[in-house]
Order: sequence, then C-alpha cells, then structure tokens
Amino acid sequence: MSKKNKTTVLLKPEEGRVDEALVARAFELRRDGLDYAGMAEELGVEPFEAQQLALVGFSRLAAEETEVLRAQTEARYDDVLRRLYSDLRVATSQNGRNSIYALILKTEAQRTKLLGLDLPPEALDA
Repeated sequence: MSKKNKTTVLLKPEEGRVDEALVARAFELRRDGLDYAGMAEELGVEPFEAQQLALVGFSRLAAEETEVLRAQTEARYDDVLRRLYSDLRVATSQNGRNSIYALILKTEAQRTKLLGLDLPPEALDA
C-alpha cells in the first residue's frame, strides 16, 4: 500500500475555505460505509479531517433537504388556504363560515411558525 501525501484541510466553511471536491468525495465515501480511517487514507488527510469533511457534506445535505421540505409544506398550506377561501365564498350558514374562519386562522398560524415569523408568547405581553 503506497503512502499518499497528507493534505491539510482548512475546515472553515463560513470563510469558504473548504475544498469542495474533498467534501463531495468524503460525503460519498461515508455514505458508502467507509470508516474515517479508510476515508482519510483515500482522501490523503487525517481521520479527524475526513470526519469533518463528511460532516460538512451531510450538514449541507440536511440544509438543502430542509429547504425543500419547507417549500413543499408552504405550498400545501397555500393549497389548503385557496380551498378554504373557495369554500368560504359558497358557505351558506354562519356556523359553516365560522368553522372555515377557524381553519383559516389555524392554517395561517402553522404557516407563520413554518416561516419563523411567530412571536414568542412573552413578546405578546409587552
């Protein structure tokens, strides 16, 4: 087994100094089940750096999936609201309209939480 030259990896993604190719490769290797020592040998880095590179890759994946899920959920809330407003236009009784109003308010409250726009209860008391 040949000894590869070890690469020093700067792990400060907030400063944009992570080698994107190494992050992608570390993510693939870890996803495929390789341990950190094996990843380190394959990547030419120390095991700790291999672990950190994989974590950067997985955290990015989680952030992307979170945004996709948030967008899908928001689209569902929009669809529910469209249907509720449509039902509201044809509601014939006050009880029916009141029920629809309650559902609209609950749906809007859920969307507000999803988007991070809800205020904590202590802020409402001020």
